[in-house]
Amino acid sequence: MWAFGGKREFNDTNFTPFLASSNAADTSIPIEITYLDTDGNEQTTTVTTDAADGRTPVSLGIEISESFRAGISGDTEIQGNISLVTINNFTNGVPDEQDEVVWHILAGDNQTQLCLGRVPARMKRRIKNIDCGVLRDNGGGTAIQAVFQTKAPGGVWKTSRIRIRDVSDATTFVSGTIDFEDISV
Repeated sequence: MWAFGGKREFNDTNFTPFLASSNAADTSIPIEITYLDTDGNEQTTTVTTDAADGRTPVSLGIEISESFRAGISGDTEIQGNISLVTINNFTNGVPDEQDEVVWHILAGDNQTQLCLGRVPARMKRRIKNIDCGVLRDNGGGTAIQAVFQTKAPGGVWKTSRIRIRDVSDATTFVSGTIDFEDISV
């Protein structure tokens, strides 16, 4: 579930992210961001879009190692798409380089739609339940494939990132949920 297009890159180094909206009207909007700090611990911060022009990049002001989840903290719907990037590289609030995008919030969604994550430091993740649903326009049969993969920094993909996909035609809608819990170790 990657709304920006292309391939979502994983970061192997720490970075100080910036965010901006593609719409100038998205001013002073608080965005709650969940991230992993430089030690891999899960943290949350709230950053507000620029007060004068939502397209103006705003620094989080902290160095992080990753971020997957973010959402609008107040009651204002965003007018444009908001992106978080690894370096300050925007044109009118739109990221210049796809491989620098960490996450993307589509207007109307008001939160990230990434179905992936990293297990925080000193934690283990236990998957408790997976549900998949299929809706087909033509009522025919279909198949769903759930693939678990993990990737260490600098490593190759190995068989926890879940992908639920339709392996039939374009008239099929596939949805799924994953219930998990993080356990301290």
